[in-house]
Amino acid sequence: MPELCEVMRKYWGYASFLPLQEESMNHLLAGRDCLVVLPTGGGKSL
Repeated sequence: MPELCEVMRKYWGYASFLPLQEESMNHLLAGRDCLVVLPTGGGKSL
């Protein structure tokens, strides 16, 4: 499986994650529950 940063760069054009994005995605991909509360512009839509 490609690393998350590579996928993000390929499909969305971003070079790095905002705070808590990568950690949240890793939890979800590992099949764990995840509740993330981020401010407006915190990268929730990714």
